[in-house]
Amino acid sequence: MTPLAQKLKSQIALSGPIPFSEYMAACLFDPEWGYYTNLKAIGRKGDFITAPECGPYLAQAIANFIKDKLQKLSNPVILELGGGTGQLAFDLLSALDMPVRYLILDKSPSLKALQQEKLKDFQVEWCEQIEIQGLEGVILANEFFDALPVERFVKTAAGAVLTHVDYQNAEFIETGDGERFEKCLILKEVLQPILGVFKRGMALVIDYGAEQVMRSTLTAYHQHKIVSVFDRPGECDITAHVDFTDLAEAFLAQHWQVEFLKPQNQFLLEQDILPKAGIGPEDYALKRLLDPRLMGELFKVLCVNK
Repeated sequence: MTPLAQKLKSQIALSGPIPFSEYMAACLFDPEWGYYTNLKAIGRKGDFITAPECGPYLAQAIANFIKDKLQKLSNPVILELGGGTGQLAFDLLSALDMPVRYLILDKSPSLKALQQEKLKDFQVEWCEQIEIQGLEGVILANEFFDALPVERFVKTAAGAVLTHVDYQNAEFIETGDGERFEKCLILKEVLQPILGVFKRGMALVIDYGAEQVMRSTLTAYHQHKIVSVFDRPGECDITAHVDFTDLAEAFLAQHWQVEFLKPQNQFLLEQDILPKAGIGPEDYALKRLLDPRLMGELFKVLCVNK
């Protein structure tokens, strides 16, 4: 039993079953035993791979898309939500090659250490909350929203019923029988303090999901394999597809306007990131980003403006 599993078991024994969102939040962000608190690798040595770990293609596309907009601002800012290993920031700052204030909002001490090592030759600032007002620039969120804790519901004849996590017969279980689905109910709560500090700007969200997610997509990963969400609490990544309609509505509630939602492969191709010689047989990483059967269409790019 992992240390976090023991902690959650004791909590449930004392206070009863907990909402799934509370379980997921603990698994990912517990200040001592959470997955992201201690995560030290992304990519082949970790449990999952992200687009920045596939090469500079996503960063180059973003640079091509935002550079003109940043150059029109007197004090341009890029705020990245969840900086991963720092690879996206490294490639983006290298591609932009212009003065820009780069902020990373990340609560993971282990990932922050990776980022600081990766970005030691750049001027980057780290924060856990934004206290500056009147910013102008770009918000980047690459695989940020899929890790926000979700509530789980089970469909019944009387409607949707919230599920809880209990501990019975030496294992964690989820209450309720029937078809399940998830909803992230904290989107507005998460976005409000971030969007509120921007006087004007653009947000680019790159994540996997759909316009509307109508089924359960909750998944846990350990060493690139799918495992139970109740397996090794605190040592596995837990994620759910982003419902981009819900996310867009959360932006609209803060008076940001949707410019587009499109598949990742369309966004990348529109920004002219293909090698001049074309895609060769050895360009597996680029193929992974573009192939509709892999990341090309499952991943979407949402652009909103204020």
